[in-house]
Amino acid sequence: MGLTKGVRFFIIYGIFSSLEHIIEIQADTLPTPTECGKVDLSTRIFGGVQTHVDEFPWSTMLIYENKVNGDVGFACGGALINHYHILTAAHCTQSEIMAKQNLVLSKVRLGEWNTESEIDCEMYENDDVLCSPGFRDYAIQEKIVHPQYDNRTQANDIALLRLAQEVEYTNFISPICLPLQADAVQKLYENVAAEVAGWGQTETALYSKVKLKTTVTVKNLEQCKNHNMPQRVKNRIGGNQLCAMGIGTDACHGDSGGPLMLQDMQNGKNAYYVIGVISFGFDKKTCAVDGYASIYTRLGPYIGWIKEQTQK
Repeated sequence: MGLTKGVRFFIIYGIFSSLEHIIEIQADTLPTPTECGKVDLSTRIFGGVQTHVDEFPWSTMLIYENKVNGDVGFACGGALINHYHILTAAHCTQSEIMAKQNLVLSKVRLGEWNTESEIDCEMYENDDVLCSPGFRDYAIQEKIVHPQYDNRTQANDIALLRLAQEVEYTNFISPICLPLQADAVQKLYENVAAEVAGWGQTETALYSKVKLKTTVTVKNLEQCKNHNMPQRVKNRIGGNQLCAMGIGTDACHGDSGGPLMLQDMQNGKNAYYVIGVISFGFDKKTCAVDGYASIYTRLGPYIGWIKEQTQK
């Protein structure tokens, strides 16, 4: 499959300053809430913010290769949105920092949970064990960066990766829903609790070996600007973005490109929707510092673009 377990983690500072049941749908379409956004309804109980082995099955690791020495590793995240496309941040596909470190985005990994185990298993409350069949790596056929992406300000920081091979859905790999309702473009989600998940930096390690999750609250953009935000960051924030902050928890390095997620009820189906893409924070010292926000590309304004690109 390419990478082995014990995946190397590349440090790209500045990129984030801050089922086996098969589901059959048409490959290039965006799935509906009956096919996407799986909600974990189990009674398994664990402490902390560690995810379950089959939780957030759209979570994606972006794998990079060092063109000089051949090393491979992980530095960003993303979300599976249909059989062929990964949603991520534009800066995770191209940046001056990546170029200086001789890194090139080469493939994506789906179905990962614990990077240090060959087969991922967890035990839940009645002593049953749930194991995944293992991760799968997919080559990238095309990197589709938003045409108005600005790598200086991170405006329009959104991209799609078209995979070279169709993704087969399972209990451990399936897509997240997109907010396709008519009012999605205008929604700002202010004061709404949302979730992020990934393998990014923790308070005790540069990267987490197990996928973690946390809850953040979406704030009014002007309120965010008043929360210890440097002027240089304020100047980079516009209406096509969201800001959110947690209490002692946040997205951080390595989480860039991952989804900001919200559970919602649509047509009687409870599902997860992606409402934003992790873009940037203040700097590498302020992850999870109370009063400091992270900035996300707001998905609503880009739904039309995503539909256009995924239907080509």
